Amino acid sequence: MEDNVQKHLQALIVLYAKHLPDKIKNIEDQWQNQLNQWDPIQLKKFHRDVHSLSGSAGTYGYSELSKAARQMEIYLMTLLDTTVITDEKKDKVTDLLEQLKSAFAHPKP
Repeated sequence: MEDNVQKHLQALIVLYAKHLPDKIKNIEDQWQNQLNQWDPIQLKKFHRDVHSLSGSAGTYGYSELSKAARQMEIYLMTLLDTTVITDEKKDKVTDLLEQLKSAFAHPKP
């Protein structure tokens, strides 16, 4: 019984790792869309996706990625009611995204 649980858990970890690059790319694409045209409604989806990544990455052992996503998520919460974004705030989110991508580039040991 315990072997089956371990095998199932390992299969979930492998599946998560397989889809992780797509999750990161999706977040990156969403931010690029926001830079091209600020959309407060799409920002809420973007925030949700970053929030989801923060939780799931931690669950599957990607602690640095989870921390980077959490920092980004917290900052994005301050922007959720923003109808117009300053260049300074755009730069901050872009920096946070770069940190997230860097954390992803250095996977868990």
